[in-house]
Amino acid sequence: MSEQTPEQLQAELETLRRTNAELLEKSRTRKARVGELEGKLTETEAKVQELIRNRPLKQLAAAISVAPDALITSFLSDYRVELEGANLVLQTLDGKPVLHEGKTVPFEPEAIKALLFATKDDAKLRLYNSILIVSRASGAATQSATMGKVESKSALHFGLK
Repeated sequence: MSEQTPEQLQAELETLRRTNAELLEKSRTRKARVGELEGKLTETEAKVQELIRNRPLKQLAAAISVAPDALITSFLSDYRVELEGANLVLQTLDGKPVLHEGKTVPFEPEAIKALLFATKDDAKLRLYNSILIVSRASGAATQSATMGKVESKSALHFGLK
């Protein structure tokens, strides 16, 4: 290795500083881009969550309940909806399949209603009894739809007969 003059060393030092500054700038640019992409990923994951899990859950809740938001809140306190392959499945909060009468509960309105009506939690059962739609075919809105209604025993007549 030959001896370099102070001017050569100074020039080499300047080149190294310039290269270091360029690399630091590229690093900052790439970190900013990574942050931007992570933000887009989070946004995309939220959209996927909405499309794959939340929207079907909202549709199901609207189909079987007169108060879908209350149903969803109560439902998600005990269960979660996950995507397995191309199907939505119900799981307990610890990730196990939800069973009712020894069978896995499918993500279908009638099966979920049967599961909810079978709850052992009295408060939730009262909630489900008041907000779940029993049958639209009979004209019934909820199990409690006839509760609190007073049937008129006879029509009131005013005036002479």
